[in-house]
Amino acid sequence: MRQIARTQARGRRKTPAGPFGARFVAHRHRCVLCQSRFVKGFSLNPVHRKAPATLRQVAQEANVSMATISRYLNGHLKVTPETEGRILAAIKKLDYRANFLAKSLAQGQTKMLGVYTPRVTSPFYNQIRLGVEMEVGQSDYVCLSISGEYQHRQEEEVLRMVIERQVDGIFVFGSEIADERLLELSGHLPMAVFGHRIEGPRACSICIDNTPAATAAVRYLIAEGHRDIAFIGPRNPRNDLLERLEGYKIALQDAGLPFRPELLVQGEFTEPGGGAAVEVLAARGVHYSAVFCTNDQMAYGANLELHRRGLKVPDDVSLIGFDDLYTSAYINPPLTTVLQPAHDVGRELGRAMLKMLAGETPELHTPDLRLIVRQSTRSLR
Repeated sequence: MRQIARTQARGRRKTPAGPFGARFVAHRHRCVLCQSRFVKGFSLNPVHRKAPATLRQVAQEANVSMATISRYLNGHLKVTPETEGRILAAIKKLDYRANFLAKSLAQGQTKMLGVYTPRVTSPFYNQIRLGVEMEVGQSDYVCLSISGEYQHRQEEEVLRMVIERQVDGIFVFGSEIADERLLELSGHLPMAVFGHRIEGPRACSICIDNTPAATAAVRYLIAEGHRDIAFIGPRNPRNDLLERLEGYKIALQDAGLPFRPELLVQGEFTEPGGGAAVEVLAARGVHYSAVFCTNDQMAYGANLELHRRGLKVPDDVSLIGFDDLYTSAYINPPLTTVLQPAHDVGRELGRAMLKMLAGETPELHTPDLRLIVRQSTRSLR
């Protein structure tokens, strides 16, 4: 046993003491090919790892010229079934991967599109993004998503960084940057925008008119007998949100009801923001029988805070949101809300971008908004 222990000890390789006095033993493994020892973490000795196959090697293996295989891979040349079989077999055998960077430099395109959203966690803007990616995914472009977190200065910096990375085009959703500035930035690359009204040689946009939709939602509450209707919206003065506030005021005015500032609460455009708004209304001590929220996320938060305060939706307070997020049909109770077809908007913008990249002029169609009545509202009549 002592002899075995001494043999094992001689087999261990000690490294010099480290800066803190500790000694470490280098973990080594044997190569599956030559059985030589090498550092843990690989199955092969580094000397056996092959460099990526080149186009020249594939051409030689398939017995065709480099020009032939290059034009074939780029979709510019049709070859006989026999030649195609040899090319595909060579690609599989050599595990060939195209050098995308070199190809992009040669063509003057990166085949990448930037997607800017105010907040990467926003479920509404994510629906638009998914629509864009579904449409763009049918081409050879890929999307790079990035967020500005509702900060105006950060938005400018983010857009500049995306443009400097040589994307071929950019999508902008709900930015607080002025229309004139966005139009100026579109001089660098094609731009498809949601939430602004800009048109230019390389710019197109979809901007939904929120005022009529908000007016219809509040009119519905008034028709159900509600007179004290609170308005919950965000602090940031974006165009679409100002339009929803304007629609709220129009509905009140048309019904002969006064606009009461004490029923207007502004906060964060999130679930916690909606909950905090209900707390503000409670602190003010105002009476209300219904709440119109400028997005579904705020409505979720308001619903939860009302529940915490012992108020039931819709028995005690009716609640309406805006956007019709996917989850709005599944909360308790299912939310009455204004349908804003975000996914369709994304697909429309994706088609427009591909047309601009192809040198064509896109024709955008703005989808209609409509009220979806569920179980979060009730009649007082």
